Amino acid sequence: MIQPAGVPLTEEPEVLVDDEPEDPPVAPPVDIEPELKPLAPPNTAAWALLNLILTIVTGLIMLLLLVTYFIKRKEDEDEEEKRHREDEDEEKKVKKRLGLRLITVVATVIAIILFILTEDMSLPMIFIDKWTLWHIVITVASIILAIFSRKKYEDEEEDEQDALGTV
Repeated sequence: MIQPAGVPLTEEPEVLVDDEPEDPPVAPPVDIEPELKPLAPPNTAAWALLNLILTIVTGLIMLLLLVTYFIKRKEDEDEEEKRHREDEDEEKKVKKRLGLRLITVVATVIAIILFILTEDMSLPMIFIDKWTLWHIVITVASIILAIFSRKKYEDEEEDEQDALGTV
């Protein structure tokens, strides 16, 4: 060891070694609850393409039925002017056809509202989701109404042809 000038030489300093180290302070035990895990995987929010397709199909069925109703009604009015006769039964049939078509309007409105309330198109797209079954039910109901409406229309045409053929 080098000593500075002018300082008398002293004995080496004594180093104290503690043979028994002190115990570090111990924190009291803490109960840790297990983490709650979500039931569904994260980021599963999405909108379903099939729901959009079924809503569009329901709307197209409604438009098709309404357009055919107004075209048929226009033809009926033209024929009525030619015949110059009024038949109450024909009027009732026309009202029944309109009633079935108006039910498809209600089904389409329900399908559109259901789609708007359940689907967020800003999210990623998937093919089906938990609301797809309801969209299928509404679309099938519209198809059934269209079939019944069309069948009545065809029956009326056959009755008209039979009436014209026997005259």
